[in-house]
Amino acid sequence: MARKISTERALTDLSDLLRDLDCNGEPVIIAENGDPRAVLISPSDFQDLRRLQKERAWEVVEEIRARNAHEDPDEIYRIVTEEVEAVRQKRYEQRKADAARGR
Repeated sequence: MARKISTERALTDLSDLLRDLDCNGEPVIIAENGDPRAVLISPSDFQDLRRLQKERAWEVVEEIRARNAHEDPDEIYRIVTEEVEAVRQKRYEQRKADAARGR
């Protein structure tokens, strides 16, 4: 279970937070005015997260490949490119919306 602290406390107690994280591995949610701004996680949790993201990305590629096994390679490339662009556009729009809200 992650604990939640203010940005002010995170700034003043960073060394203690890092020591606690090293000892118990419990994530820390850093919030400003009650809104989450960042999460402090252990290096091993970060590595696990990155590994899972990469695995999921390859799963998506394999799903697309399986769905389109009957297509020619150029068509598969076009479809994959469209999928990637759609994800990039969604992320861009989310970052833009977050910036408009001051996040």
